[in-house]
Amino acid sequence: MAKGRRTTPRNPTARVWRRIYLREWREFRGWTGAELAERSGVSEGLINLIENRRSAGSSESLEKLADALKISLGDLFDVDPSKEDGSTMVRIWVPENDKTAVEAFLETMSKRRPG
Repeated sequence: MAKGRRTTPRNPTARVWRRIYLREWREFRGWTGAELAERSGVSEGLINLIENRRSAGSSESLEKLADALKISLGDLFDVDPSKEDGSTMVRIWVPENDKTAVEAFLETMSKRRPG
């Protein structure tokens, strides 16, 4: 492989699966898989597959899940509710490998007092 050349991941959808925060949102709401299934109309089996990164689900099922959780579809992919560090500000605009540094900077700046 030539130096600096990008390769295509073997399973591009695996990157999507890593970013679906379904389990985190379900646990944040304090619901079981069965409760989320009942509220969303999505089978508990599919919820389990999505949470265990064996399926990304369909756009229709993800929309139903987001609606049941009372979040936007984007939040399902971009916001981990188990993090309380305010990192959602940089969730879309900062590359994944730079997020730690940017979040540390923002945390430091938020503690500074003017004057």
